[in-house]
Amino acid sequence: MLVQGFAIGKLTARFRERQLIFSGTIVLALALLGWAFAPNVWVLLVVLAPTALAAGVLNTVLTSQLTKVVRREETGGALGLSASLQTFAQIVAPGLGGALLENAGTWSVGVLGAIIMAGAVFFTQRKVLSQPDDTDVSCRPEDIPAPAA
Repeated sequence: MLVQGFAIGKLTARFRERQLIFSGTIVLALALLGWAFAPNVWVLLVVLAPTALAAGVLNTVLTSQLTKVVRREETGGALGLSASLQTFAQIVAPGLGGALLENAGTWSVGVLGAIIMAGAVFFTQRKVLSQPDDTDVSCRPEDIPAPAA
C-alpha cells in the first residue's frame, strides 16, 4: 500500500517503467534467494521487506504496461485476465508452498522462487529492455499512424 500510494509516483517520475520492471525482478530474485538462506525468523523478516517492496512496484508497473500494449477496447479484458491469473496464483501458491515446506524444508520456497525469478530476469533483460525507447509511451495499434497510400 505504501509503495502504490506514495513511492510509485516518485519512482516512475525518475525511472522509466521498463527499468522499474527489470530492477523489481532482480530485487525480488535476490530477496527470495535471501529467504532460502535466512538462519532465523528475524533475518527472514528483514528479507521479506524488499520482497514486498519489489512486488508492489512490479504489480503497479506491470499493470500500467499491460494497458499500454493492448488496444483500447481490449483493456478491460486484459486487466480482467491479469487479475484472474493473479488471484489463481494466490490460491495455488499457499498449497504449493506448504507442500514444499513440509517435504523439502524452509529453504525450498526461497530457492524455487529465486529460480523462477532468475528466469524472469533473463526474460525481462531480453524482451523488455531490448525494446526501443518509443515503445515506453504507447504501442497500441490505433495510436500508430496508418501508412500513406
